[in-house]
Amino acid sequence: MEIAPHIYVDPQIHHGTPVITGTRIPVSIVIGSLAGGMDKQEVM
Repeated sequence: MEIAPHIYVDPQIHHGTPVITGTRIPVSIVIGSLAGGMDKQEVM
């Protein structure tokens, strides 16, 4: 189920943790990296 543009939740992927659509990258990793000071290019 898509909960926002490019954010998907599926109970069979990371136990329902929100991930970037089409990947298994948790949204929390992206947000945490940006909050920790990494710039957009480093995260990508």
